[in-house]
Amino acid sequence: PDIAVNIQNFNIVRKDRLTGNGGGVMMYLSDEVNSRRLLQFESDNFEVLWVAVRPKVLPRPLSILIVGVVY
Repeated sequence: PDIAVNIQNFNIVRKDRLTGNGGGVMMYLSDEVNSRRLLQFESDNFEVLWVAVRPKVLPRPLSILIVGVVY
């Protein structure tokens, strides 16, 4: 459960393994950061998590960051 890995002031984005024991991937994001999970790029066949992140401050030509977690 999220409460077992919770860190104060951070949001958890996770994709648990669907078969077998344990496993999966997870990302911690500051609760000050806007984010959305990009489910259209994920597959049940792979332990991959994609998130679009919009920090408060980014260099001028960037509007979002795409972050991937792969196991």
